[in-house]
Amino acid sequence: MFSYITVLIVLGAIAYVGMIFLNKGVIMLCLAGAFMALLSLVAIFISKRKVEARVNIPIILGEKNKATKVEIVINNSSKMTIKKIRAKVLYGDAYSKRKKAKWIWLNDIKPGKNIFKNEIYMTGAGSYSFAVKKLRVYDVTGFFYGSKRTKAMETAIMLPEIKPVLVQTGESIRNFFGDADVFDDARGGYDPSETFDVRDYRPGDRMQNVHWKLSAKMDDLIVKENSLPKACPVVLMVDMKGYSQKGSQEFFEKVCALSFSMMDAGCPHFVAWKSKAEGDVIRIRVDDEESFFVALTSLMTDGDTGVEELYRERYLRENYVHSITLWGDGRIAMDRNRPKNFEITEYELIL
Repeated sequence: MFSYITVLIVLGAIAYVGMIFLNKGVIMLCLAGAFMALLSLVAIFISKRKVEARVNIPIILGEKNKATKVEIVINNSSKMTIKKIRAKVLYGDAYSKRKKAKWIWLNDIKPGKNIFKNEIYMTGAGSYSFAVKKLRVYDVTGFFYGSKRTKAMETAIMLPEIKPVLVQTGESIRNFFGDADVFDDARGGYDPSETFDVRDYRPGDRMQNVHWKLSAKMDDLIVKENSLPKACPVVLMVDMKGYSQKGSQEFFEKVCALSFSMMDAGCPHFVAWKSKAEGDVIRIRVDDEESFFVALTSLMTDGDTGVEELYRERYLRENYVHSITLWGDGRIAMDRNRPKNFEITEYELIL
């Protein structure tokens, strides 16, 4: 728009000079310039309507301080090549309103689908949004342009570095009993709904545990051993309150340190948070690396504030040994005790 205003001022000055001196050549030059500016305006108006933008991130999981590949995809539905487009990309922490802006030049946009590859560096772990908010579509001269707003956006996750903390588990953790859908593959237990193993009959075994069909087949008494449910003795509640304060870049490293260290120590646990999308409690059981990464990436894109009271209301009758609450400003509390600052290198988790 500024370029058109500049041209109008220049053409107006030329026309004024031409009329004062009654110079037809100058007046014709002014009219020719106005006609060319009008043609440029019409061409840009048509081009703006014919282009659409979207953002594509080939690998949505990355590591901080490493380049994130971001593709800007421009669909040009016209039959002509657009000389150049300038795209305004906003990127930053998905939980923060403050975003960085970067203008990217896109040249020779041919009819059809055009992919322009770029790299952007993220310095902290977290969920990051990448959005194309504005396009400046230029004419063939490269001087005139028209702006078009877009809503193209994509999200990428920068995984935190795993920095484990020291975890000590007691008998209450190792021998915790409760209902669960996961069973111990090393020890038998008390749950008759699942068979852990079968063995020969021993004096003192209950007749209710005899596997009659297999005993008839083997021509000897065979006894079923029940399975042991692997209940979760610990709940890690993650509350995003205070996330925008100092130290928020290390927040997900702290979540990662607690959950990974408990998993590595053989302590199954729930990671729970309030979902920003659903407004309800989400919890994921963590007892191996796969479930750990599922819980971590889900939390990084959907965390909200206010999980603790909501969780205790939802799972009022559930038993567990310890509850741990971690807030976005880096404070931690166990079993609703007084919160304290959490430093990964100095923290020891005694369960």
